[in-house]
Amino acid sequence: MIPKSRIAHFKDEGLKIQDLQSRNKLRQLTLNTNDHDLAVKRKEISLRTSKLAARIEKWRKIQKKLMPRTGDKIAVQAILSLPIQNEKLFLPSDFTSEVEREALSLTGFAAEEIRWREGQVFDSLQLIQDIVKTISALHGRKIKNDQQQKQNTRAGDNIKEAIKLRDQHMESYERARQALSALNAPSTYPLLTEADLYMKPILQKRRVGDSWHTDGALWRIHGLIQSQDSGEKDQCSATNDHKNKATHTKAKSAQPQKKVVDERPEGWLWHLGRLSKMSDTEIDEWSNEGEALTFRVLNVLNLTTPQGDRVQWFRAEAEMQRWQEQGEQKLAELLRTNHSFLKMEDTWTALALQNAQTKPEHSAYAKQKAVMYRKRAEMAQALILGVGYGGDLLASDASLVQRVQEERDAERKFLVEALNIS
Repeated sequence: MIPKSRIAHFKDEGLKIQDLQSRNKLRQLTLNTNDHDLAVKRKEISLRTSKLAARIEKWRKIQKKLMPRTGDKIAVQAILSLPIQNEKLFLPSDFTSEVEREALSLTGFAAEEIRWREGQVFDSLQLIQDIVKTISALHGRKIKNDQQQKQNTRAGDNIKEAIKLRDQHMESYERARQALSALNAPSTYPLLTEADLYMKPILQKRRVGDSWHTDGALWRIHGLIQSQDSGEKDQCSATNDHKNKATHTKAKSAQPQKKVVDERPEGWLWHLGRLSKMSDTEIDEWSNEGEALTFRVLNVLNLTTPQGDRVQWFRAEAEMQRWQEQGEQKLAELLRTNHSFLKMEDTWTALALQNAQTKPEHSAYAKQKAVMYRKRAEMAQALILGVGYGGDLLASDASLVQRVQEERDAERKFLVEALNIS
């Protein structure tokens, strides 16, 4: 009987080796495409490759004991003399056929790998979120403080390093997603693109029009944040082509710069939804681990929680309340307009009757005005009915305060029920 701790260590080491292989491959590609080929970089890559080879060799010895039937596959691969970063580890996910996994006695290992890959998915998403927010802060600080060439260059290098780290974790997420697919695991993890990383800035105040846009796929846990600050474009996403357009155009024209509204929706990463099979209690326990900002997965509402991202949660709550208040204000204005038109109709009708005998021309004018206000009142009533309100609000004794309170209670009840769904 193989101890579970040994299998866990074996799986964990295998996933880490795959990450190192990916990074080593990226370094090699960067070196080959770099115009300034440095001997120092080549030496560093050679050293890292040697360490990775030794680590894989040690891992193979454990694999030989736990997965002996994969020996033939490993031997055939060794004959090909592939680069160390291109070697397959022959984990269960490397075999797409269930029949082949059964023939190699990897069925049990496949079930274990599914659990590890799901953990890799959520760990990668959490790290991507933290890095995205870091990039957002770096962009904001660069625009605000780093104006001189030395400071600006250093800030740009820091942003590039953060982007590179973000891309590595995105690749780790994609690798885990493809492994789950190869293992035929029931998975709802979507493809993560740069556009899915968009998130409203958390270090800046909300602006007019922000409530029309939602977080991207990464932040629904929901590309990245991109905003305008005093005519300058604060790209809070980690895209490489960040440019301060206002700086370039200011010298050409003294006219005020138009703010460019970023109409991209925020990515699914920031509103993950219930992608895991964990209960709410398990998600809470998992989300409380570590010091990094984490998220809690919700069904129905697709919102991050205060434990996961307090700023986003409270801002979303405030935006919801503002939308609610705006709807109530519009309803109150329509009712007040309707009552005003009805009152004006009554007033002009009374004036028409008062002057019917003595001043018929005045009476005709008053009747014309009464008809005009009646038509306007009918238009206001049609708008009220058109947005879904019943005719009871049009009654003279209707209470708007009572109606608003009932609607708020109903919405609060729905929110509580949605949050309690397991």
